[in-house]
Amino acid sequence: MEPAYQEALFIIQTLASKGFTSYFAGGWVRDYLLGIPSEDIDIATNAPAEAILKIFPKTVPIGLQFGIVLVLIEQKAFEVATFRTDVSYEDGRRPKRVLFTTAQEDALRRDFTINGMFFDPLSKTVIDYVGGQEDLKKQSIRAIGNAYLRIQEDRLRMIRAVRFTCKLGFTLDRQTRTAIKEQAGNLFPYVAMERVMQECRKMFQHRTRKEAFSLLFSLQLLQEIFPTTKTLTFEELARRMVYLERYPENLPLIIYLKGALEERSITSLVTYTKLSNKEKSAGLFFIKSDALFEKKEIDDASWTEFYAHPLSRMYLEVASCAQIDSAHFLQEHGERQDRLKRAILRKKTNKPILSSTYLKAKGIAEGKYFGYLLKKAENIAINENIEDPEELFTRLLKEQK
Repeated sequence: MEPAYQEALFIIQTLASKGFTSYFAGGWVRDYLLGIPSEDIDIATNAPAEAILKIFPKTVPIGLQFGIVLVLIEQKAFEVATFRTDVSYEDGRRPKRVLFTTAQEDALRRDFTINGMFFDPLSKTVIDYVGGQEDLKKQSIRAIGNAYLRIQEDRLRMIRAVRFTCKLGFTLDRQTRTAIKEQAGNLFPYVAMERVMQECRKMFQHRTRKEAFSLLFSLQLLQEIFPTTKTLTFEELARRMVYLERYPENLPLIIYLKGALEERSITSLVTYTKLSNKEKSAGLFFIKSDALFEKKEIDDASWTEFYAHPLSRMYLEVASCAQIDSAHFLQEHGERQDRLKRAILRKKTNKPILSSTYLKAKGIAEGKYFGYLLKKAENIAINENIEDPEELFTRLLKEQK
């Protein structure tokens, strides 16, 4: 068992010693039955939050109104929640209040059958009130109980259904599919864009991103998330997926979105999706690099600036997906980088052959022209392979005449 298992088992044993019933819950149970290693263990119990806070010395009360406490064991945090049933969903996302109840009622409030099971590590048994084991065998994603009601309670479940379906390679239950398609138009404003993007990141960074985009599209969810796709045909989406499905995993989300949406205004896309400035920087670098690669002739100075960027390797891996011979493409760039390695190092460490100190010593005053000369000198040094400062300065002066 994974290291986290022992710590989580300690929590179960401790609660049992105090007379409480506790189980591993949700996603860990699903992954356990599928043979997928996981250290993400949540615990459900009939112990009230107040009791949990008293029993364990290190805790964080993250949602007492919902009976949720973080228990810290060996620097690991485990979410321990009291069995509950949710009452009065009014915002399409979270319950207004909860009632503390039994394990069975707790299972019935969850989203999908494969996520609604419990595991008792003391007896090594699965507690299944919702038919999750059968659906795992059938490889089916099915909402617990009434699919329409489950989605109305939390509209984000529509996106999560797509993620689980594609990541696990399962099929989407017919009733659940119908309920999602009919309610896709109600995704916003009930769900925050940030939460939608969190789910999209998990889907699109995975190798099954082609299936995720396609299923989102067929369920009318992609069109709701990105209105620019409302006029898109399935054939056009499939064309865009040809290269996108070859992309490496775990790229910045903006790169997958840029490829699928064929969006050139990264600033607008980042603003709309509310992604981070780090994502924006990655997207802008890719746009700039696209423009570079579209040029018929590229000098060594431009290549050096590209290779010195920390995301250049990532860009090359993505660009290679559109090549007939990706290995040759990467080899060609590797050989060029090796040839320019001294210039690339100077660029990375900001140590040009002609420094600002050197130019000042030559009597050149700081200003806009000063910066131009520094840039020009470095370009000449790279393109003409000059590494002697005096020779380069002489060459620079000839350039200005």
